Amino acid sequence: FVVALSSDLAGLEAGRALTLMALMLGILTLVAVWLSWHIVTKTLDPVRAVSKAALRTPISEPSTRIEVGPQDREIAELGRAFNRVLGQRAQAFAAQERFTHGAVDRLQTPVAAMREHIERLQAHPRREATRISLVAEELDRVRAELDDLVLLAQSERPDFLHLSTVDPRQVMKGVCADV
Repeated sequence: FVVALSSDLAGLEAGRALTLMALMLGILTLVAVWLSWHIVTKTLDPVRAVSKAALRTPISEPSTRIEVGPQDREIAELGRAFNRVLGQRAQAFAAQERFTHGAVDRLQTPVAAMREHIERLQAHPRREATRISLVAEELDRVRAELDDLVLLAQSERPDFLHLSTVDPRQVMKGVCADV
C-alpha cells in the first residue's frame, strides 16, 4: 500500500484519513486471514477425512473405505493408498478366517473319532481294548495338527520357513519309518 498525505489537509482531516486507512487495512487483513483459513481448511479436509477414517475403522471390520473426491491429486492418491491398505487388511483377515476354519475342520474329525472310541470303551472295556491303539493314533494326529498350528501362530512372518535342498534318500527313510 502506498499512503500519500496532502500537506494542505488540516490535522483533523489527516487523522480521519489515517483512521479510515487503518480501518480499511484492518478489514482487508481480516478478509485475507479468513480467505486463507478457508482455503487451508478446504485443502486439509480430505487429509482430515483420511485420518478420521483410519481412526474409526475397527479391526474387526476392515471393509470400510473412504470416499476419494476430485480434490488435489496428492490427497486423492493418499485416499486411494489408504483404501488399498484397507483392502489388503481385509484379504489378510479373510485368509486368517479360512485358515482357522480349515484347522477346525481338520481337528473335528479326529476328535469325533476319539469320542466314539472312548464311548465304546466305556460301554465294553474288555471287548474294546484293541481300540485303545486307535484312540492313541487319533490323539497323535490331533497333537501333530496342534503342533503345526502353534508353529504357525508363533511365526511372525509368512516367510519364516528357510527352504534348502535335502537328500531324497533321507526324506524317504523318514517317510518309510513313519509308515
